[in-house]
Amino acid sequence: MEVFILLILVATVVIWIAKRRKRAKETLELTLAVVGFEASGKTVYIGSMFNELRVPDASGVFLDTSAENAGRLLALYNTTADTDKMFPDSTSKGELIEWPFTVKVKLATGVTEIGRFSYLDFAGESLRDLYTAASNPETRLLQDRFLGADILMAALDGLQVKRFLESRPLPGFYDDLGTLLSVLSNHHQPVNLILTKWDILEDDYTFQQVVERLLQINTFANFVRSQRVLGTCRLIPVSSVGPGFVQEVGDSMRKVRGKLINPVRVEVPVTCALPDALIAQRRKPASAGRSRLLTWAKFMKLNFGVLQIDFSSVGSASATVSPAQSTPAAVSQLIRYCTSKLHRLESEFPESDLVGFIQQRRM
Repeated sequence: MEVFILLILVATVVIWIAKRRKRAKETLELTLAVVGFEASGKTVYIGSMFNELRVPDASGVFLDTSAENAGRLLALYNTTADTDKMFPDSTSKGELIEWPFTVKVKLATGVTEIGRFSYLDFAGESLRDLYTAASNPETRLLQDRFLGADILMAALDGLQVKRFLESRPLPGFYDDLGTLLSVLSNHHQPVNLILTKWDILEDDYTFQQVVERLLQINTFANFVRSQRVLGTCRLIPVSSVGPGFVQEVGDSMRKVRGKLINPVRVEVPVTCALPDALIAQRRKPASAGRSRLLTWAKFMKLNFGVLQIDFSSVGSASATVSPAQSTPAAVSQLIRYCTSKLHRLESEFPESDLVGFIQQRRM
């Protein structure tokens, strides 16, 4: 009798472990670390991004979070949208904010939860401490969070970039850019650069002009070349407020009273993150071990297809990820949604793939 009970207990444990492993394979887990200096627009961006993605469009894809976090994010957005109020305060020094989101898809059969992703926001001043201060609990925490991220996103302040294009860069522009690129270079993850405040740039400059001028900065061009081993490095122009909502007053931004907020492309950096992270993991050698992302992709029967390989450039390839016939419907919709946003970005802004652009120009 005791042996029989023991066998039942063992079987129960085995079944529990099997179910837990299956659930782990079924659940998408993605971590995005967002870095950028103060006033670059990170805080305003997260509010606009959530407001854009909290309601599904025809794709059925949307983001959910706790009531408390939703309230905080919508408060950021509403403060930004109110032209009688100042912009929200930047993330304070020493503050690490982790925004957890649930990715959901609305189907004819109901709402399906696909997985979760975390959006990590760091204060810009903390980045400087990585190189100017002795190691401390805060900087070690930053490093650990970077190492645990699936993709890094860095905010480039559109106003700073505009002043650079006007040949009157603001104080600290080159130093801060060098620090940012150095931080990003010390981690083996794909990087997407978010060009904020595109609304104040687009009337005076084409996107190609912006890219070509930035690539004239040697450290920036070298960083892009180094990202080739991970497949790509994107520069994504976004506006968290939309055209005409702000005007430049000296070296600051002021809201135009009575204007309506209308964010542009704020969902694109997040939607690009999944395919870019998957492709980067797929490119790593087998000896590096299988990541949880690839385990999830394999379980979901996702296909990886190489479109073209440039044998003149070691490690250069353009690849895609797509669902198979046996991929669950909700995951198929998510992948199609993400890749459609990515393809539209590359169609409207072909220079946004900085690695591809620099190789095409043989720079």
